[in-house]
Amino acid sequence: MKKMKLKILALAAVLSVTTAPYASATALISGDTAKSTQNGIGGTGTITQNAGVNPDTATLTQDGNSASETATITQDGTVAGGLNALIYQNGSNDIATVSQSGNGGNAFIHQQIYGYWNTASILQDDISTAEYAEINQYVGGSYYSPSGGENQAYIYQSGGTSDYASLNQSGGENEATINQYGTYADQAFLYQDGFSNLATTVQGGNADYYFGPSQSDVTSVTQQGSDNQAWTGQAFSSGEQIYIAQAWGGSSNFAWVGQWSGTADTATVNQATNANYAEIAQNYSNTNTASISQNYHIYSSGGNNRAFIGQNNSASGSASIEQEGSYNHADINQEETTWSDASISQYGFSNSGNIDQGGSSEHASITQNGFGNNGSITQSGASDLASINQESDSNIASISQSNTSFAQASIAQSGGAANNANIYQRLGSSDQATISQNGDTNTATIEQGVYDSFGSFFCQATITQTGSGNTATIDQIGANKVASITQNGSGNNLSIIQH
Repeated sequence: MKKMKLKILALAAVLSVTTAPYASATALISGDTAKSTQNGIGGTGTITQNAGVNPDTATLTQDGNSASETATITQDGTVAGGLNALIYQNGSNDIATVSQSGNGGNAFIHQQIYGYWNTASILQDDISTAEYAEINQYVGGSYYSPSGGENQAYIYQSGGTSDYASLNQSGGENEATINQYGTYADQAFLYQDGFSNLATTVQGGNADYYFGPSQSDVTSVTQQGSDNQAWTGQAFSSGEQIYIAQAWGGSSNFAWVGQWSGTADTATVNQATNANYAEIAQNYSNTNTASISQNYHIYSSGGNNRAFIGQNNSASGSASIEQEGSYNHADINQEETTWSDASISQYGFSNSGNIDQGGSSEHASITQNGFGNNGSITQSGASDLASINQESDSNIASISQSNTSFAQASIAQSGGAANNANIYQRLGSSDQATISQNGDTNTATIEQGVYDSFGSFFCQATITQTGSGNTATIDQIGANKVASITQNGSGNNLSIIQH
């Protein structure tokens, strides 16, 4: 991030300096069309249009595989849809800037063919109707050996409705930023093909308040390659959507989504291959949905992905993580929430899944298919539900519920041996705990109540084991307790303790 900030500051400095041109073209036209073409090295082109109520169109072309060229188009007008700007550059170390203010702007910048170190910026400000902005920075070569990169692109839109921004880059070590501060139904699409690229998007209402009321905005970021980063954010909104896809042969990618103070927002991250990290943060919001999918070949030695979802100070949220492969880690944290759902699905071995919920009427589930996995659920509210299902050998499952009433916890382990299951229910009443194990040398433990003068009331605990060499323990403290252990097989051990 430090690198990105330094480059953005450098970009601002470059754009504020007038370079002495080898060749120049300047047009001052109102309500008309301006078109300029330059072929060579080090050219500077400037078009300025003050449209008023008349539509204006400006086109500036700098061609010839040249380098170190600067193109600037500035337009101001009030007619709806009346501002149109196009800059085309073919070279390296070029700078292109389009600035539009008024009512209804369309801006295009195309930089391509073996491009390095190019900079493109579109600024659309104080425009009350729909704005359209598109930047394309394409380079030659193949994906594995791109012959360009280290380009920068920036789109800023404010004050409009149904604004649209599209930014496309290929090559390596590029940086792309889209900022939209409109009022309704803004759309941002960002595509990068290559390696070590950085994408940043922000959407959030009126620029006068930095983040103001907004709704139905959409952000989509697609990155193909390795070592890429995507940072996205939306705030003070409703019905917002963010999609991040990092796929097609890449690894070691990073994705971050932030949504604040929203209602019915959706965040989705899809990552392929291994060594990726994804995080979604949704805070101070209601009925939001967050999902992360990290896919690799089942039971392969690959994986090593990490995923985190945080939904705090929220209600009726939904969070899900799905991972394929091995050595993956998944965490979901829902604090100070109510009526929230959380689920983790992992397919492979040596995976870890953890869910932490700090509200009431919460639902949590973990499914793990493979050996050597670890699943854990922690809840601290009334009427919570928790379940863990594991298949294969040497798995560990743990559910802890405290300060609960009418809580339910269940663990099912099947198809393997040497599994371990634990359920702890503290300071609750009318809680229910169930463990089912199918296999040999498994261990099951249920503890209900605490060592104080009250304990837990009307709690029920049930353990069922099928196989040989299994161990089952139920320890209950409180009044009106019910405990049941059933073992089918030889060489099993059981213990029931009621205080």
